[in-house]
Amino acid sequence: NPDNAYVLAAVAGSYAMLGKRDRGLELARRAALQEQMLPVTMGALAEAFEDLAERDSALEWIDRAFSNGLKPVWVERRPSLQELRTDPRYAESVERFVDRRETREE
Repeated sequence: NPDNAYVLAAVAGSYAMLGKRDRGLELARRAALQEQMLPVTMGALAEAFEDLAERDSALEWIDRAFSNGLKPVWVERRPSLQELRTDPRYAESVERFVDRRETREE
């Protein structure tokens, strides 16, 4: 399926690794236009944007993924997101996620 957001995100990340940033960005942006996405697909899209040196977009998609149920451990298991995890905005996103989750469980 040429419009599968997960596949588009994965291929976008592959283009980034091949040094074909423009094509990777084109595919990542196309994936971002998909209306319905699973949290893991949002995470994959964040990973693609990080691979493409688009940190702001990566963090935006991580936040969306967390808001929709993706666990921070998913991010922590990805070597390609090591630098993103050092960004203070990532820590803030995790804190917001944990705070929301604890509030819902009380």
